[in-house]
Amino acid sequence: DDGSGGGVRHCSAREGSYLNRLRSVCKASDLDVPFLLVINFVLPFGNLLAYHYRPDGTNGGAINTEREAFAPSERLWRRFLEGDKKYRDQRLKFIPRMVEGPWMVKKMVGSAPALIAQKLPTTTYGSLEEGYLEISLDVTAGPAIANTIATTVAGKSDAVTVDLAFLIEGLVDEEELPEQLLALFRLHHVNMKKTLNTEVKWAEDIKERAVLRMPNSGGVEML
Repeated sequence: DDGSGGGVRHCSAREGSYLNRLRSVCKASDLDVPFLLVINFVLPFGNLLAYHYRPDGTNGGAINTEREAFAPSERLWRRFLEGDKKYRDQRLKFIPRMVEGPWMVKKMVGSAPALIAQKLPTTTYGSLEEGYLEISLDVTAGPAIANTIATTVAGKSDAVTVDLAFLIEGLVDEEELPEQLLALFRLHHVNMKKTLNTEVKWAEDIKERAVLRMPNSGGVEML
């Protein structure tokens, strides 16, 4: 907690953050540190964090420079990374999909796409140069209905399967369309009010992947 109630707003800045632990392990394994996209839901009872990186990023980075020449979504991603708060707030789209769960929870969550900054206070931390972008979605500072939904889902989370997707909205036909998913993760019967142990084997897994050069794209953590 950062002292203002609920979870931490900027988790990557913490000394023991996943980002800093990843940097240490990559350095010890003689690996380039990949660019991280961090999705941080700040909840009344803590944080839900999802980490994503690109196996096909040029030199482990956020951008695939070869795709930039022909893929509108790649150019849109760069603009998002380099844009200001106003631009990001107008473009970041969130799409939930409740796969399994009680009818009441499905009804509350829905499946309609939304520009998330219009629903929740949204702040970004980090940059291309800093090697990460953390998108902080503050449910605790949002409307009462957002807190109600989060608390209700958490209470039934061990019976819930939900997909949470993010993309950057394209507005200009040839320049920015078609859209493409930026990040997606699934919560499957996860008890959201218990801390997940992310220490088990994750560093060893990275070292093994360093030897085998195996790709990976992300993970989920709760604080």
